[in-house]
Amino acid sequence: MLFSRALMGVAVALIMVSGTTLAGRYFEGPRFSNYMGLQAAFGGFGGVLFLSVAGFLAEQHWSWVFAIYSLSLLVLPGVLLWVKAPEVKQYRGETASGAQGWMNKTFILCCTLALVEIIVLYGLTLHLPFYLTELGHSASTIGLVIAAFLLAMACVSVSYGKVRSLLSTKQTHVFGWIIVALGFTLLSFVNGLTNITVSGLVIGVGLGLVRPNLVVWLFEFVPPMMRGKAMGIMTTCYFSGQFISPLVFEPAILALGFEVFCLVLAALIALVICLAIIANFKFTKSLPSRLVDN
Repeated sequence: MLFSRALMGVAVALIMVSGTTLAGRYFEGPRFSNYMGLQAAFGGFGGVLFLSVAGFLAEQHWSWVFAIYSLSLLVLPGVLLWVKAPEVKQYRGETASGAQGWMNKTFILCCTLALVEIIVLYGLTLHLPFYLTELGHSASTIGLVIAAFLLAMACVSVSYGKVRSLLSTKQTHVFGWIIVALGFTLLSFVNGLTNITVSGLVIGVGLGLVRPNLVVWLFEFVPPMMRGKAMGIMTTCYFSGQFISPLVFEPAILALGFEVFCLVLAALIALVICLAIIANFKFTKSLPSRLVDN
């Protein structure tokens, strides 16, 4: 089982990096923002479908769930027939200096945010089912609750392009995390199935803005010829977050309880948002004076 999971990890990593890098060749500017919103949305809709089905399959037999992965074979003919990578030579006009300097503080920030986002996402999807099980809900019900959370992410991601036309990448990211913090705050005060579902929907709305926005932000300053490498590093952060998430969430939830932990997490997110806004404000305010001095 561990070997099969390792093989799947390799496959998913290749698909994530190559798929997003190809999209960066096909689309630029607002069209790329719209595409990333659709990509995140279809990922969410897939999660809604497959998690809902997985919940019912798990009630029949635990091994039946893995049959869902065989559906990926349906995608293969379409990839072979219609996915054509644009010629790389169209990006060779980039200067050597343009291919350097992108691995800067902004890139480190994007990778850190990717790590945090996936830790929060998987922390919720991994531990909320255990909390619902303690409340006496069935596997199929739990699958539907998680599916609703992913559906909210998907629906918001569809409209990501419109949000980006109104807000900058930084503003979109801050706005998304504020909604996530609000969702975890609500989750810490409720224990009924309907209220928990609503709280999950709020968190899904926030993450639905954060997920596509991060890649769009990354591609704004990384030159086309280096986007594959940049996406590879960011994908490593995503998978590292999946590994770290249970190591962070499990002991904290055991020590604090699920409700208190959600409140603490919301407070930490709010604190980081405030610090980021203050730091950005001071940087922006001091920028003109530095330019004058230079």
